[in-house]
Amino acid sequence: MNILYRHLFRSNLASGMLVTIMGILFLFLPGISFIAIIFAFAFYLILASIIQIIVMYQYSRKGKMIWLPVVKGFAGFALGIVTLLIPRITSIVFLYLIAIWFLYTGVMEIMIFIQYRKEIRYSVTMIAVGIISVLFAVALMLFPGTGVYAVAWIIGVASFVWGGMYFFQAYDFYKLSG
Repeated sequence: MNILYRHLFRSNLASGMLVTIMGILFLFLPGISFIAIIFAFAFYLILASIIQIIVMYQYSRKGKMIWLPVVKGFAGFALGIVTLLIPRITSIVFLYLIAIWFLYTGVMEIMIFIQYRKEIRYSVTMIAVGIISVLFAVALMLFPGTGVYAVAWIIGVASFVWGGMYFFQAYDFYKLSG
């Protein structure tokens, strides 16, 4: 069981560091952070799609053509352009994706705690992380129009708190790993 606790310690420590850094960026640079994510997504879609189309074109010169990757490439390119032209709609969709992710991870944290409560009896923080994640997801779904800055600040504060909870959880696993 000590090996499990060591892996859980490392995983939670890394997650805590990453989510805390993200929280700090969203707190101090809310508008830029949110817009940067939207535009990075758009450029990723455009570049990945261009590469996909080029690779499939080169493959088709050998006498074979696979249409699904080409269709995927053009669809991704179109979505990237739409994201650049209408970032507001993309940001709303992105907010819902964030909410779904927080809901999923929160429910999973709660389920993991319930399933392994005998082995992880000292880690009350796991259930706290799960509950905070679910509450944050519900708030995002109920109030998506509060504005990018408000949501960025909520993401920043929630990420900072979430990161802190991961640090406490990592410490619990560190103690249990011996």
